[in-house]
Amino acid sequence: PPQPLPHGTYPPQTTSAPATLPPRMDLNSIAAQAASAMSSIQNLTQQQQGGQASPPSKPPVTPAEPLPTPTISSFPMVVQYSLSNLQAKHGLEPSTLPAPILQMMAGMPGETVAAAVNEYATMDLNAVKQKSALLMGVLNKHAAR
Repeated sequence: PPQPLPHGTYPPQTTSAPATLPPRMDLNSIAAQAASAMSSIQNLTQQQQGGQASPPSKPPVTPAEPLPTPTISSFPMVVQYSLSNLQAKHGLEPSTLPAPILQMMAGMPGETVAAAVNEYATMDLNAVKQKSALLMGVLNKHAAR
């Protein structure tokens, strides 16, 4: 068993070999290596193009195509049922939902969407001015779970 040490003394320290660190490189040498690598690449490119240097080409920019708006019938049956319940309870026609909401719903699991729509259907919407914003918030909350 270990023997107690007298007051004010510490157990002997075991020393291990110091960890060897990689040699430090200064920023100038790193920059010089990078410049050398870039120069080599440019020389190789010029040789491949027959000695003609050309500026690097950028990929063509194509405008982003808008995502197609899903139809109510494209959702799982559990979501369709929740939306019809929403229509019955609040008179909200599912086909009038904004495209961003429908697109968000299409990217979520059906059970998650149904739970969010069912929670939204239980809310008192009489004082709510931005009903679609509230629905988006409920969907976001359920998506984060």
